[in-house]
Amino acid sequence: MCIPPRPPPAAPVLGFGPHPPADAAHEACAGSPADPSLRRRAPQGDQWAVEGSDAAPAAEEPADLAFIPDGLLAHGDVLAGDGWTLECLHTPGHISNHLCFALPEERAVFTGDHVMGWSSTIIPPPDGNLGDYLRSLELLIARGGRDRVYWPTHGPAITAPNRYARALLAHRHRRTDQILACLGEGPATLPELVARMYTATPRALRPAAALSVLAHLIHLTEQGKLTPAPATDMRGAEYALT
Repeated sequence: MCIPPRPPPAAPVLGFGPHPPADAAHEACAGSPADPSLRRRAPQGDQWAVEGSDAAPAAEEPADLAFIPDGLLAHGDVLAGDGWTLECLHTPGHISNHLCFALPEERAVFTGDHVMGWSSTIIPPPDGNLGDYLRSLELLIARGGRDRVYWPTHGPAITAPNRYARALLAHRHRRTDQILACLGEGPATLPELVARMYTATPRALRPAAALSVLAHLIHLTEQGKLTPAPATDMRGAEYALT
């Protein structure tokens, strides 16, 4: 049966500043306690649309693709000042160029959108990639006791960071198991899977949930576990177990 996975523990939804509507909607889909003020409609443009959704487009500041930084940072780079050191940790997944920053003097990591204090992170293809996201979680987990707190961009401080990262990793594996169980009942398209997996979720929130489901489908296809039927894109394909 298609059984919804349990959400990660201790991930309250709190309104800490603005956040893209799609992410807020996705977190409500993810099964965490949801503040109604965060349940905004997700964009329904070409990348976001899901058949049968009644979501309305939402205004959102676009990415500045013309921006040129003064300098580029890479994994392992260190920035230092008077009494502080920041180590760059490349953590792709949510987006391909995402960086976390470790502050060893405080045994802290600024986790940005990679690990958030209110729930799991949306993974929007094509720039979002589930395989990268899982490896980035494993990178933080491998740091073990070096870190005593995560400071995310959204949500409260995470004071049991390694346990929390492990819970997020387990959540993604449960979501994968759920998708495989659904497809074990027969081939399905992305909209069909979303409708079956998110039965208690308002239709307006399903486009955001569909992005992360699509990331799982792409990942499983790359692993050779799924075979999509020919289609103009992966969103419109019918997926079957290999």
